[in-house]
Amino acid sequence: MPVRLGKVADPRSVLVWVTRLAKGRSQVGEGLAMVMVASRQQRALTEEGLRSLFDLTQVEARLVQHLSMGSSVEEASTAQGISVNTAKTQLKRVFSKMGVKRQSELIQAVYSSPLWLSSQTNDASAQGLAPLGVSYDNPAHTTHHLRLADGRTLAFFDRGDPHGTPLIFMHGLVGGRHLAPPDEEVLREQQIRLIVPDRPGYGESDNWQERSIADWPKDVAQLADHLDLQSFAVLGCWSGTSYALACAKFLKSRVSAVVLVGALPPFEQLADLPGHYAPMRSGLIVARYMPKILPLMHKTFTRGVRKNVHLYLTRALSQATESDRQPFANPCLRADFAAAILDSTSNGENFLSEMRLAANDWGFSLEGIDGPVAFWHGDADQFIPIEGAKRLAKFFQQAQFHTVPGAGHYLIYSHWNAILENFRLIAASHV
Repeated sequence: MPVRLGKVADPRSVLVWVTRLAKGRSQVGEGLAMVMVASRQQRALTEEGLRSLFDLTQVEARLVQHLSMGSSVEEASTAQGISVNTAKTQLKRVFSKMGVKRQSELIQAVYSSPLWLSSQTNDASAQGLAPLGVSYDNPAHTTHHLRLADGRTLAFFDRGDPHGTPLIFMHGLVGGRHLAPPDEEVLREQQIRLIVPDRPGYGESDNWQERSIADWPKDVAQLADHLDLQSFAVLGCWSGTSYALACAKFLKSRVSAVVLVGALPPFEQLADLPGHYAPMRSGLIVARYMPKILPLMHKTFTRGVRKNVHLYLTRALSQATESDRQPFANPCLRADFAAAILDSTSNGENFLSEMRLAANDWGFSLEGIDGPVAFWHGDADQFIPIEGAKRLAKFFQQAQFHTVPGAGHYLIYSHWNAILENFRLIAASHV
């Protein structure tokens, strides 16, 4: 229950919530909690923004406005001229739409939404929500563009320590340059230069319809030449696994190490699929054996995304592990991730091509990749089973496998610091 500090009639009084972020113990041995403070003096989130973001009705949005500014349910009902029972009924509907069960979780979802990114600078009359399809670009993440030899444009971020150890990030199927964790401070602390390119057809990179996974290293080599990188490491996240390993295969003299987070192994037979998240399992089967109906599946998947990407993300996270939900309390991460989802689904033909590439033979063997390969996988990953990643690790003589207890699919965010610290150790030992 929220606790009010000060008298109800005093506009300076505040309401305080304390909510636990994760069960058990953190990496440093201390429990984690979020303290949220709301005041009636703060700027209200707009009704229009709340309705658009969370698919609320007008009366539901007004209730959330009152609660987010520090009112109790009783105070909100009085302000709106409705009974407490009516307000509680509306609140239950809000819980259902937002995928939460308690008032503290509701406030946490609102506080961590992209609405707060604009509410600090916009007038109260502003919408409080950028139009769908417009990225919430982190000002520290400047998009650069490289003209490739064949005339295509490659878009990329160049982040962190410009003099640090270079690490090129390979995003997943649902991804793009916005997918990498947004925190710049940890990159500077670890002295890492993180380069995050959009693959062809994603974000601001030109499409290349007939490409293969084995073609990607050619683009990466041109990007590395452009940045004067003689050698570099690669990080593959989820279905970016195949692209990272392709670079290790075909740019062997330049790739110093490989890091794979939530590695998606090659789909070689139906026996490889048990344990996969049902939509991913269905998508791989359809893309490989029934490609003609893949466009219909894509249309069904993207309908909710295009209608409201932030609501889609909120509902998806409601089914995630507590370890996965914790980092998404950062509104910058939620905004970047929403932008990555939009980047990857806006070009339907490219998305279908990526699905077909992921579902079929990668087009190269894993033989000859003899450098260090570090795997990171959560044992609670509900999308990609850890058993498949362990089978993949057996191909490599210098494989390290890090199983993270309790971590889910979004391990790249919940354990970003640990992943980078381990990468630094690998890089230092292979200079």
